[in-house]
Amino acid sequence: MKEGIELSYSLSQPGSSILLSPACSSFDMYSDFEERGKDFKRWVREI
Repeated sequence: MKEGIELSYSLSQPGSSILLSPACSSFDMYSDFEERGKDFKRWVREI
């Protein structure tokens, strides 16, 4: 997640939005969609 957000941020332009739009489930990494969303928000806040 961290690497994807960092890459997205580096490629974005001022005023752009970075959207979490997963193409598949991630039950092997997160217990549910809420946990994945919280992880996304955590990494975005660190930028």
